[in-house]
Amino acid sequence: MARMPRLEIPGQVHWVGLRGNNAQTVFACEQDYADALAFARAAQAAHPVEVLGFCLLPTAMHWLLRPQQPGALSLWVQQWARRFVRSINRRHGRTGTLFEGRFRSGILQAPSHLLPCLWALDAEPVRLGLAAQAADWPYSSAAWYAGQGAALGADYGQQMAALLRTPEEIWQLGNTPFEREAQYAQGLQQAYTPAWMAALQAGWAVGDADFLAQLQADAGRRVQAAARGRPRKAQALIQPKKAV
Repeated sequence: MARMPRLEIPGQVHWVGLRGNNAQTVFACEQDYADALAFARAAQAAHPVEVLGFCLLPTAMHWLLRPQQPGALSLWVQQWARRFVRSINRRHGRTGTLFEGRFRSGILQAPSHLLPCLWALDAEPVRLGLAAQAADWPYSSAAWYAGQGAALGADYGQQMAALLRTPEEIWQLGNTPFEREAQYAQGLQQAYTPAWMAALQAGWAVGDADFLAQLQADAGRRVQAAARGRPRKAQALIQPKKAV
């Protein structure tokens, strides 16, 4: 069966994930993380894609992106990955595949799903035991949106200011920066991994019925997984009487 084209719609929020091949380490030193962010800014300059949030982990990474033109998402990821893999191979004297196949991506409805997804991504280091608090992890957007970036140094703040586009959903958390940051920090404390993240990781879209119907019309393809198994047989409207 032919593989469906990637679900990519300009103006929509996309989760993008890459994992190390066979769970191998992707980021072995601080310079690897620094390169990942530098190459993300370079890809952003070349292709109209907004970076709304991200989390870089030792063996994987998550991006929350919003492309502005058709094909921009794939071009952004391809440029980023090409430069990053070349840098990693050169620095660590390695060859071969770094990532597990194609990058994964799915579309989520904003505003209903954006903050839960962003909180889940930013809180991933805590779930994995890499940090006591999400804002302690210097390789994600958590500290920036929670107003705790100063503890990570001036370089962190400069990188985030250059890379991130604050989504409208965060602006609506409060009337002042302090209110917004406090609300975001509280969301990080209560973060969980939504069940619908599995659908995003499988390449599908998540949202309400109206959103999914419009998305399917725009994409010209299915945006949700088909139900498993054979279709149910229609039941008779009038059931036959049992023999007495």
